[in-house]
Amino acid sequence: MVLAVVTARRLEPARRAAVASVLAEAFEHDPMQAWLFPNAQRRMQRLRRFYERDLAVRLEGCTTTCLLGETAVACWQAPGESGTLPPRSALQLAPCFWSVVAHHPLAGMRLLAAVLRQRPDEPHWYLSHLAVRPGDQGRGLGRTLLQWGIERADKEGVGTYLETANPDNLPFYRSAGYSQVGLVRSGDAPNVWTLWRGPSEQGSPPPRRRVADDGAGNVGASPDGGDQRGGGVE
Repeated sequence: MVLAVVTARRLEPARRAAVASVLAEAFEHDPMQAWLFPNAQRRMQRLRRFYERDLAVRLEGCTTTCLLGETAVACWQAPGESGTLPPRSALQLAPCFWSVVAHHPLAGMRLLAAVLRQRPDEPHWYLSHLAVRPGDQGRGLGRTLLQWGIERADKEGVGTYLETANPDNLPFYRSAGYSQVGLVRSGDAPNVWTLWRGPSEQGSPPPRRRVADDGAGNVGASPDGGDQRGGGVE
């Protein structure tokens, strides 16, 4: 059976919980989530809670959520929709990160700041999340949802941008036309690869980007890195 992509700008509570479940299952073993939530026995519960609140607070109304049944999800933000998290939203998300604060009181904030500074200055579609349930990976679902955003960006003549902390994801994204434009290193946190795909008619020129440096020499950005692919996609 061929699944059609269903899109939504706002998710009702039941649908939001289902999407959060897909994200949590897909990213349970992702290097970044394992670092942020090191207690493996409680990680799934904390991830579901985090993603459900993230969808309701940070992404609600400023993201197009693309769904393939209840097996795959992508969260795309159009040019101008991804930006700084308002203080009120940050406070609403804070309870999800008590365990992060306990294990990484400063490193988590430093890493987030470094990753945000890598965002391109020019207009682009931003892939916030891409996830496929583990049992449904390998069926092309992730590629279908990735292509949804690429096609819209191409029509608008802008690029698409994403980050991944899973080295296994890079071949998948590179096969879709993405090029690595940065590598964020921060202490003992997993590396974060930043990837860019220019509009099809213009190739993939590297975007203008900020240097990821915390000012103390603890965070670096480099265009060099291993060929990898990330958790949650296929």
